[in-house]
Amino acid sequence: MPKKNVLERYQLLTNGAMASSITSNVTSIKYLDNVMIELISTGSPAGTYAIQISGDYQIDNNGNVLNPGNWVSLDLNPVPTISGAGVVLIDANQLSGPYLRCTWTPTSGSGVLNIFITAKQV
Repeated sequence: MPKKNVLERYQLLTNGAMASSITSNVTSIKYLDNVMIELISTGSPAGTYAIQISGDYQIDNNGNVLNPGNWVSLDLNPVPTISGAGVVLIDANQLSGPYLRCTWTPTSGSGVLNIFITAKQV
């Protein structure tokens, strides 16, 4: 039986300061169909999360960015907006872009953000 491609759970962002905008590191989701992103906030932040994908982001074998890419936010309905500490879980299916990142845009308050990601092939 062939083995499925998986992205084991890992921390995409550690202790991001939510008083200002945040953009996470980029994750390759090539050959993966279903992606789960868990956004955990503390403190009293208010603002909006976005999940962005890119088709033209490019790095070399050493991890050096060759092309920063163009990033487009997924059309999430409802848009993940928070006011206060909590956990937001985004379960995305059948994503077509090979690269993914998360963003945070604050409207007020402050806090700390940690992001975890995992993914699997159907």
